[in-house]
Amino acid sequence: MSEEPRDEGTALLRDVLHARRLLGHHIEAAHLPLVGTPPTDDVDGVALWSLAHQDRVLSVVRSVISAGEPELAALLLSQVWPLVPAKVDETWCRRLRDCGTGLAGVLPDSVVLSEAFRASAAVFAERGLYRVAEIEGMRDLAIWRKRDERDGLVAALTALVRTYRARDRLHMVMECASEWLHVYLRHKDPVGVAWALGYIGALMLEGDRAESAVDYLARADTAYETLSGTPPRQRAEAMVLWGIALWRTGARSRARSQFSRALTLVVDVDEKAAGRVRALVSTPAAEPVSWSVSEVVHHRERDLDQ
Repeated sequence: MSEEPRDEGTALLRDVLHARRLLGHHIEAAHLPLVGTPPTDDVDGVALWSLAHQDRVLSVVRSVISAGEPELAALLLSQVWPLVPAKVDETWCRRLRDCGTGLAGVLPDSVVLSEAFRASAAVFAERGLYRVAEIEGMRDLAIWRKRDERDGLVAALTALVRTYRARDRLHMVMECASEWLHVYLRHKDPVGVAWALGYIGALMLEGDRAESAVDYLARADTAYETLSGTPPRQRAEAMVLWGIALWRTGARSRARSQFSRALTLVVDVDEKAAGRVRALVSTPAAEPVSWSVSEVVHHRERDLDQ
């Protein structure tokens, strides 16, 4: 290389940051001073620039790593992955991924490297390479487990859930939900605990595990009782799910009690929801209740991105 690896890495970083800003990507305030002059001056040109500089990107990242600059390499990866265009071939993506893999043991608690793994996972998931995306997501999660920071753990688990959902791996979604619960318990977050218990209960229903759902949803109800300011519809939803779980186990009378409790919470605030709950209350004992549990689960998962 004509320049020292660090200088070459910094030059590439400037180009990448500018390209990302041109696309409207969020750039951390700490990185703004590094934004360089335009490698291209229009949005359409970013993909062409990225394709034209594949060899440069790999060469620079590898050189920076070899020169003993793992932090700069991690920063480069975290900024390059969001720019990878769809036309880049899989072999190149895997080679870039190998660079991050080699940094995992050197930077075991690096927030920047976690961002690189998460961005890499998103690229592979978009290409349908879900197994690779899952591995990258687990590497992201490993960093936050080591740091034991609530928000980072929740974000890493949220990203993994999206990947597992893409392959209908419900048992792995359940594992993520269980870890969410333990994170909220460990960090003494009662709102998170109530939410996680309700979410796990809904997942159990989705997986036809009604008895387990009854346990989690009863615990969710108890957790909600200790909170003030819980939105009525959120509390009512947990009651409805508990009622559905009870109904599926054959405890129809207890199920109706939960439906009636839910109705009192929404009757004055959401007439549409109240109508649906009334239908549950009046369901004949010999018939299954009509309620989309999957819709509730997916709604809760969308809430995680808010």
